[in-house]
Amino acid sequence: MSALSNSLTSLQYAIAWPSADYARCWCGRGSAAWVAAAVDSQQQHHRARRVCAFAANLIAPGAGLVILRRDALGVSLVVLFAILAQVAIWGILLVPSSIPDPVSVAAFVGAGVVWLAAQWMAHNQARRALGVEVERELALLRDRVARAIEDERFADARDLLGIGLQINDEDLDLNVQTARLLMLDGQLPEARRAWRRVVDLDRAGQYREEAKAALEQCASAK
Repeated sequence: MSALSNSLTSLQYAIAWPSADYARCWCGRGSAAWVAAAVDSQQQHHRARRVCAFAANLIAPGAGLVILRRDALGVSLVVLFAILAQVAIWGILLVPSSIPDPVSVAAFVGAGVVWLAAQWMAHNQARRALGVEVERELALLRDRVARAIEDERFADARDLLGIGLQINDEDLDLNVQTARLLMLDGQLPEARRAWRRVVDLDRAGQYREEAKAALEQCASAK
């Protein structure tokens, strides 16, 4: 069991480990094109991990969960499925007389239930992990946008915002940063549309006052 856990964990890190470019791109003030390439590279890593997880999970229920970083649960399901499947195969196919029929049937049904449960759990875990990964990338992009605006590198900020909005065009903070950037850059008609977009997205009213003041400023500048 320990050897199985170590093997699956090694596969998990081999698939999930981010590229060096992705890790380095957040440390400096590299170009937006570099950031875009790094984000795309990391998303490919995420996709590869999910594909490998689903494929492994079809063959060995629970293996996909290990790849998706649910080690204990994944290994437990792998071992449970292996035991039930072995009992079912031994009792139904190999030596039927050695195991009572009710036990063989129960093991067969149990193995099927474990297989189905493992697929469902892997799907849910992949969906949760994707949300965490996307939010992490967006948070890093927001930080770089803020630094670019602070350094008055508006072109870089605009490019970075474009990358972020391609990932999630309904991200409230990115839309706020877009509206602020357009205000700073003097593009008031575009800023007005951007602030209206913020108002539509800001259901909690977090930026209501700022948006109201900015829209009034845009209207008075006509």
